[in-house]
Amino acid sequence: MTTTQTGRPLNGDRMVVLLKEFGIEVESAPGRTAGAMAAVQLAYALIGAAERNAIDAEQAAIDAGATDFGPAAHSRAVAAGVESETEEFALAEWQVTRLTQALGRLVGSESGEPAEGAVAGRLGRAIELTGAALAALLSAAASVRDTQRDDDGTRAAADDMLDAMRALERAQAALH
Repeated sequence: MTTTQTGRPLNGDRMVVLLKEFGIEVESAPGRTAGAMAAVQLAYALIGAAERNAIDAEQAAIDAGATDFGPAAHSRAVAAGVESETEEFALAEWQVTRLTQALGRLVGSESGEPAEGAVAGRLGRAIELTGAALAALLSAAASVRDTQRDDDGTRAAADDMLDAMRALERAQAALH
């Protein structure tokens, strides 16, 4: 697999066509696929459709006897145009950050609505904080592996580690 990165996102109409390939119909309305946030929403929808396809393909492989998905999982980074370990950590941080945001919405913290029940609310908050900690750790790992980092990069890595430790402490406290 090789990638040719353009540095530009696909336009909305092209993403609608790709979503249709995954069986996703996008309501057509004037301007629905235009604009920066529409492009972000469509791009995230493409990620979701591709992930659903990956889940289905993985299940078919499991049914056929496959057990090790590590090498296949790396193709995700290759397709994203990652060229170094530092970039791979940065990609993982982006993925975990977006996942944490989605989890925050799921557990109600972004909407301001508490999750049903005190235990569910505490557990949801702990999950969200653990995701934030993982994102901070991945950011620190990317900074540490960056051989071109300056003193500011080193300080940023140390700050990321401290942020991760604080988030984990808050996650633990949220459970009690």
